[in-house]
Amino acid sequence: MSGKLESTHKRDFFKTLGIGMIAAPVAAITAATMDGKDSGATKSQETAYQRLLRTRTLKAGWFEEPPFTIYNPNTQERTGIVIRIVERFAADFDIKVQWETISNFAMMGQDLATGKYDAICASLINMPRAMLIDSCDPFVFVPMYAYVRGDDNRFHSHTQFNDASITISGQEGTAATAITQKRFPKAKHHMLTNAELSDMLVSVAAKKADVVYITPSIYEEFNKNNPGKLKPMSTEPLQLFTFSFGVAPEQDGLKSLFNNSLHRMMVSGEFDEIFAEFDPTKTLLRPGISFNKG
Repeated sequence: MSGKLESTHKRDFFKTLGIGMIAAPVAAITAATMDGKDSGATKSQETAYQRLLRTRTLKAGWFEEPPFTIYNPNTQERTGIVIRIVERFAADFDIKVQWETISNFAMMGQDLATGKYDAICASLINMPRAMLIDSCDPFVFVPMYAYVRGDDNRFHSHTQFNDASITISGQEGTAATAITQKRFPKAKHHMLTNAELSDMLVSVAAKKADVVYITPSIYEEFNKNNPGKLKPMSTEPLQLFTFSFGVAPEQDGLKSLFNNSLHRMMVSGEFDEIFAEFDPTKTLLRPGISFNKG
């Protein structure tokens, strides 16, 4: 009984702490809106943060990748880990969200710069992208595995793919492809453009490539509809990815809003609720909160 009471008190403390973390930014947004100011910038010069102050609407770029972003074409509803996080972010700052579909991964940096969307709110891998995208704090860590055809027993090590006789399935503008090009320079790459992420797995199943490196969630969704077509090459991932929201460089105001809200959700227990709903098998790794008394 005492343990349960202590846990309740701890969560209440964290929720109070989290509210304090976002109180000042909310006050700043509200004050700027009530004053009718847009920080002295014209609409053509304003930053994404200033545009958010003026319109009270976040233009969120997204692409589908369960369990992070899930789209139901029948109801036109979006759900998933990232969708829930962004919805709570919007509630924190009393703003609306306008979802903008990302159709070209190679153009994400340019689309941020031109204001097509204010932030990339999806399963964006945190890595250098020609200095065009700045990353917020990570909200999850995800392993990247190699997947081969179900009847292909040639491989037992990642090092075998660094060979001129091997073709790796990839897609322009994706972090997984950038990493495999760097890690396996001797291999050939079967490159897709403006395709679905799952199409990289289709290329392997169709024998256009020997292997694809992808996150487990994409493979599991593919395997539901194509059981046995592909299999994991090994239980050892090539590496871990960190997933973050992305903003244009020098957008410190908007980046700070995201980080404050993310930190609040981490300590309040809301992350636990969101991940329990969409990652019940706990295949994803989340940032932990550690602290000491006194």
